[in-house]
Amino acid sequence: MSNVPLPLTPVLPDVISSQDIESMWEVLLHNDDHNEMEYVLMSIMKVFSHPAQLACKIMVEAHQRGSAVAEVEGRSEAEKHCEQLRALGLSSSTRKI
Repeated sequence: MSNVPLPLTPVLPDVISSQDIESMWEVLLHNDDHNEMEYVLMSIMKVFSHPAQLACKIMVEAHQRGSAVAEVEGRSEAEKHCEQLRALGLSSSTRKI
């Protein structure tokens, strides 16, 4: 064993404060009867960098329930992603949680 001194102050993982949680927003994808499912899937993957399996789950949930949460993030990112979805012809909105 080596005699490497341990740090005096423990290194704590990043913790989300209650203020951070209060400023979180959902990006909602709404049901879409106009675009092909493959296009919707690829759009979700492009905008959020989600893997295909997660993008498919979001797409199916939006189709079955009318909307689905595609991402939870800060307001500016949520608004940016919402606009990117809209620019691709998809119906989306944001909602504070």
